[in-house]
Amino acid sequence: MQSESHPEHDDILQTPESIERSRYELLSAYLDQETTAAERHQVEQWLAEDPELGATYRQWLRLRSQWQTMPTPSPGATPTVLTHQVFKKLHRRTQRTLIWSGTRSRLCLWLLFLELCWRAHGDSPLSSAVF
Repeated sequence: MQSESHPEHDDILQTPESIERSRYELLSAYLDQETTAAERHQVEQWLAEDPELGATYRQWLRLRSQWQTMPTPSPGATPTVLTHQVFKKLHRRTQRTLIWSGTRSRLCLWLLFLELCWRAHGDSPLSSAVF
């Protein structure tokens, strides 16, 4: 025996979670311009009344915009080539970080050395400025 759906009773069976999920599904359809005029009106009313939903909608718009402007791999790129390119870029970024860290460390050591030399001669610019 097959269970029949009774639309007049569907709203009774919905939990708050399912209602909230339905709102977000309708908001997503609105974002994709896949709603009827009545649904569009409903979403616009929700957006006008619910600041949290409005914030979510604006965030989804930003994400959608960023997603559409993301660079895409060339059609002939294989997964192996893409993986190689990603790791190559990560390696370069790591190398740059290490170089800058090393440069900062050398600079700090050099300044420490200069300060010790100045203190040995009694004319440290830091001791007169700080103390």
